[in-house]
Amino acid sequence: MWIQTDAAINFGNSGGPLIDLNGRVIGINSRATFGANNLGFAIPINVVKHATQAILKDGHVTRSWIGVTAQALQELENYFGTDRNRGVLISSLDPGSPAAEAGLMAGDIILEVDGRPVSARFVEELPAFYNAIASLPPGTPVTLKVMRNEQERLVDLVTRPLGQLQGEDFECSEWGLTVRDITRQMQIANQLRDSIGVFVTGVKRVGPADMSGLNQGDVIQSINREPLDNLEAFKNRYEALRGTGTQKIMLTVRRNGATRFAVINLEQRGEEQPHE
Repeated sequence: MWIQTDAAINFGNSGGPLIDLNGRVIGINSRATFGANNLGFAIPINVVKHATQAILKDGHVTRSWIGVTAQALQELENYFGTDRNRGVLISSLDPGSPAAEAGLMAGDIILEVDGRPVSARFVEELPAFYNAIASLPPGTPVTLKVMRNEQERLVDLVTRPLGQLQGEDFECSEWGLTVRDITRQMQIANQLRDSIGVFVTGVKRVGPADMSGLNQGDVIQSINREPLDNLEAFKNRYEALRGTGTQKIMLTVRRNGATRFAVINLEQRGEEQPHE
């Protein structure tokens, strides 16, 4: 949530206080809309107080997450069968997230969270929806009323900590590496362009992957020039190659925004443990 202000916010003002006419701090300046006439936004002081208290007490701020990316419904109501000012449109889901595991899909409309109506017709209303989830303690059971194809249903899920890298590592013992599906949170944390491919979470020293030059943090996009959309595609390709006796496999890898190629040579194997 934001406080919109017409007080001028310029370079260097971010992090400074937004003060009302009585001298009270009501927010922390955060962003400006360039090209607009003194249109800026500040983080509300109550949000700042909550975060500050959590950091002083626990060393970090804990918020809940269900893996949903929402989109404003403006002008889309007729296409998704909902009334004006009713519901939140799901535009995408993180693989392996609580929402994905519960069976939610892009195009679903969330009508209620634990019996409380939610709505986001405009972009400005989206933070209130996210905050309704984020303010819950991680591990909280939540019931969503969802509309799909004009039919309403109830979906139960359990929240997880925001920022936690979700999903399980998949160990490729013959290649000497571990990989994981790329979630939205991983994409943001690692500044990845998209979530296509798999994320290398560990590389075994002196193993084939290490000898090929692969590093933790690389994103594998294809195997032998066959594109990989996600971890499931990677697993299928890996298992298929294991039975062929192929000794050399070419990977297309993205690292720091650049593409490179790496060759896994299965004749190069070591016995040391994975490093991360």
